[in-house]
Amino acid sequence: MIKQGYRGSLTLGTTTGTRMPCLPGSTLSMPKNIQLPPVAHNMPFQVLWVEGLQVPVLNVAAVVTPSWFTAINLNAWLITRLNDDLAAIAGTDDYAAWFCDGSTEAKVKFPKGNTFVIGSTQGQPITTNMMFMGTEIDEVTPVDDFTVITEMPLNWSAVEFDAGAAPWDSEVVAWQLMFTNNAAPNPVHNESVHPSEINAGPFIATLRLTLNEQVARPVDGTAFFIYVHKGASVVGFEVRNPVCQAPWERAIVMGRTLRQYDYLLLGDATGPTENDQRPIEITEP
Repeated sequence: MIKQGYRGSLTLGTTTGTRMPCLPGSTLSMPKNIQLPPVAHNMPFQVLWVEGLQVPVLNVAAVVTPSWFTAINLNAWLITRLNDDLAAIAGTDDYAAWFCDGSTEAKVKFPKGNTFVIGSTQGQPITTNMMFMGTEIDEVTPVDDFTVITEMPLNWSAVEFDAGAAPWDSEVVAWQLMFTNNAAPNPVHNESVHPSEINAGPFIATLRLTLNEQVARPVDGTAFFIYVHKGASVVGFEVRNPVCQAPWERAIVMGRTLRQYDYLLLGDATGPTENDQRPIEITEP
C-alpha cells in the first residue's frame, strides 16, 4: 500500500532530495495481462491461459514541492527526446522512479515519463498527475525511514499568466497543462514476459483554461505563458501555437459564469532545432 500525505512520498531520481507528498490515486502495478488462446476442444469453457506482456506502470498523484519542480527535472524526465525516442530516467543504479512508504521501496527499471498533467484552481495548491512506464520491477527492498516532508507546496498565488500582451492573473480561474509521449512497449521480449524497451510515439500537448465569462479567450496561434514563482527563481511554460478546439464551450457555475477553453498545442514547424519546434518550452532562468 502506498502511504499518502507528508509521511508517504515519491522520489524521482536516485537521491531522496526531490520528494513529493503522494495523493490518493497513486499506484504502482504490473499486471500479468493474462491471455486466453483458443484451443481445439469441445468444452464450453476456456481452460488454457498464458501470461501476457508485463509492463510496470507508475501512476503518480502528488502535491508539487519547490525542490522537485525545476525545469531541469521536467525537461529531463518528461520531454527530452533522443533519436525520436524518450531517454530513460536513469542514474548510477539504472533505477529512478519508485514509491516509498517509509520502510520499503519498489523500483521500476529504466522508467520513461509517458504523461504529465499539472494545474491548479484559485486558492488551491498546484498538483500533478504523472504516468511512467518501464521494463520490469526490481525486488522490494528495505530502506531507511524518511523524515516528514517539511517543504511547503506551491500554490495558486505562485502562478502568473501572460497572453503575450498583459498579465492575466485576474482573468484565469483554473488551468491545466497536459502532454503525453504516447509511450508503448517494444514487442521484442528477449525470451521473457518483460519488454526490452519502452518507445515514445507522437508527442501531444493540450492546455485547458477556465476564464471569467466576460474575458475574451487567448487568440489562436499566439503564445501563452505560465510562470510558477518559487523563491528567487521562476519556472516558465511557453505554450506555443495554441489552437482552441471548442471556442464556444461554456461552463456555468452557481453564482458565477465561467468559460472553459481547450487548446491543442501545435508548436512551430519553422524552428531550426527540435527544441525550437516543441509545443511546450520549459525554462528556469
